[in-house]
Amino acid sequence: MLSQRILSTLGHTSEIFKRSSLIFKGVNAFWRIPPNLDLTNYSNQETSLGLYPLDYATIVKDGYYWLSDKEGLPVKPVWGNVIHNNTRLCGYAIGNWNLYYETNDEKYLEQVKHVADYLLRTADHYNNEVNLRKEILGQGHVGEISSMSQGQAISVFCRCFEATNDLKYLDAALKCIPCFYRNVDANGVVSTYGTDHLLWYEEFVKPPCLHVLNGMMYAMLGLFDLFKLTKSESIHDLYQKGVKSIEDALPSFDCGWWSWYGVRDDGNHYLASMGYHSLHIWQLYVLGTIADSSIMLEKANRFLEYTRHSDFRLRSIKFLVYEKAKKYFKGYFNKLTKLHSQTMWYIT
Repeated sequence: MLSQRILSTLGHTSEIFKRSSLIFKGVNAFWRIPPNLDLTNYSNQETSLGLYPLDYATIVKDGYYWLSDKEGLPVKPVWGNVIHNNTRLCGYAIGNWNLYYETNDEKYLEQVKHVADYLLRTADHYNNEVNLRKEILGQGHVGEISSMSQGQAISVFCRCFEATNDLKYLDAALKCIPCFYRNVDANGVVSTYGTDHLLWYEEFVKPPCLHVLNGMMYAMLGLFDLFKLTKSESIHDLYQKGVKSIEDALPSFDCGWWSWYGVRDDGNHYLASMGYHSLHIWQLYVLGTIADSSIMLEKANRFLEYTRHSDFRLRSIKFLVYEKAKKYFKGYFNKLTKLHSQTMWYIT
């Protein structure tokens, strides 16, 4: 138990350091597209799925997923503990898929199936669906669902099916879809944003929703993968509606010198770190190419241009530090207020 706490704390500290150091590096320091990917061919609806369009293989080889459980599955460090994070599991599986696709080494495919089987085993199968829920310490996967987890899992299940022809994986991918038809208050992932009520597939479903850009785009990649595999018009419709919403919402994610990680209807937006800003650039480039969207490609170039200004980078650091400090002291103040009220009640 002690060694796990030490490893968890070291892992958490290491991740904070790595993410923070990205501000001094280029946009491809962590995120990039696979060097051997023909994105035009990937966009072709008649071709096989092939490489996933973000380079998770390098992330796997660089040892990002070094912390794992007894079964060899990657876990996410939190202070003093670890959890099975669905998006981390999917990222690990996708990275191993890309390594398998490039090397044809079965050991990588085994890791993809290992993750897919875990996701299936721990999913919520109520009403004959497959909904991936957040793991709560000591309780299992009983938390909220997420469009990002659903989308990435779809990409993993689709590739498992393509490699094995095992129908359980295709069935799992299809059963991830129903939540994309339901609102967040009805155990779904759908909400709306802004006065135009733009449809949004929510990464975080607890109202009032923070409408997250990268989570929405991960969901879109999953929907596109499943459409390529099945040619289902209903899935294509979900994908097309999402593309239109992203195009219409993109001006709201541009603060004029950086990108917002997520936006809220009340204007209390959350700025992207360098890691997420870089991810936005590559996701917009990938999805913009797939959807033939000049709006997304132009915004990707605009966000890229922001990173070339050192004053914009510095401004993003100051903004994020200020926001985190404000959040910390607000929580500290609330605790003091609660303690004071409890003390006064006891005295009186």
